[in-house]
Amino acid sequence: MLCLPLFVYFSLPAMDNMREELLRVRAVRDRAVDKEITLVDCIDLIKECELSKFLLNSELHKKLLTARDDLLKFTRRLMNLFQKPSSYYNLVEIVRDREDIAALVEGQVIPRFLVDSPAPEDQWVQLREFSSCTEMKQHLYTLRDQQRALIGSLQEANSKRSTVDTCVCVSTSGPQNSDILVCILCRAKYHVSCCEWDPFLDRLPEGAYLCVRCLRGRRPCIEDVQAACNLAPANSMEVVLVRELVCRGRELACEAKTLLADVAVLGGELSDELKDRFILRTWESCTRFILVSVGGQRRFFCSVSSQHRCLGETVGWILCEAGCARWYHYVCIGMTAESAKSLPSYICYRCSSSTQQVTQHPVAV
Repeated sequence: MLCLPLFVYFSLPAMDNMREELLRVRAVRDRAVDKEITLVDCIDLIKECELSKFLLNSELHKKLLTARDDLLKFTRRLMNLFQKPSSYYNLVEIVRDREDIAALVEGQVIPRFLVDSPAPEDQWVQLREFSSCTEMKQHLYTLRDQQRALIGSLQEANSKRSTVDTCVCVSTSGPQNSDILVCILCRAKYHVSCCEWDPFLDRLPEGAYLCVRCLRGRRPCIEDVQAACNLAPANSMEVVLVRELVCRGRELACEAKTLLADVAVLGGELSDELKDRFILRTWESCTRFILVSVGGQRRFFCSVSSQHRCLGETVGWILCEAGCARWYHYVCIGMTAESAKSLPSYICYRCSSSTQQVTQHPVAV
């Protein structure tokens, strides 16, 4: 009987296939056991299991299928919670701190495009950059520190920029006299006609606006987000990311409560100071009117008359009755002739914090 040399057996195609199978099994087990799982990992590993005679329908294969299905449910649930039907941001960009602030401070033009991929795994594409949850968390902390350090610079830069520089239309041929909305967070300016109203903005004070870069997506209740986290494996990178940001949200809420508690302790003193600042800012353009003699006639003049020449000589005036003897145009203080007549008295912003309203009719001319 003729026997083949041993090396011939190890070079047969069947043995090559066996070696390939063993290497695949080892690689799949290492990736599934030694590393935090992601949705993309699950999809890739399931494909490997389907190519393997050893792993197909194995317990590991079934566990991966279950993990994939759970992560898909988790992703779709978060998409319903956070993402609008037409969105410029995927889930990672919506829930974590922003990466674009430094570029915007520098004046770079960063166009946004609608997310058009229907694949749930593309909602987490940024997670492919990280090999572990620890590495991902470190990146989150870096982004958080960067945003905290640069948001003031972005506000200052946007305050100096024109609407053409910050509006989404980026057009010099846009409506010249269009009304403008200013984002309360980044101070970017937008034409009203270029903005879409979001139901979340109804929760903000009247007149407050958040631009699409700052709002990014919906803002659901934190309890709904926590409930969604129970749908997927706890060791998945997607769940770790969301839980980390939920914890961060709770920390910020506690900080806000502490600040509000401090305000409550200070009570009326701080309230009066804030009120004075608000009044001063609101009427800062209204400065003292002086009574002088011109050609033998006593006339009123405004120290900011260069901005109010168009008011003419027939505009109504009102006198502060707190004793400072300052006169104001109705229009400068947001009043009409009818409202002035119905007002028991008028006290200017300079005197309002220290003087009680008197009960006589205002002197108006």
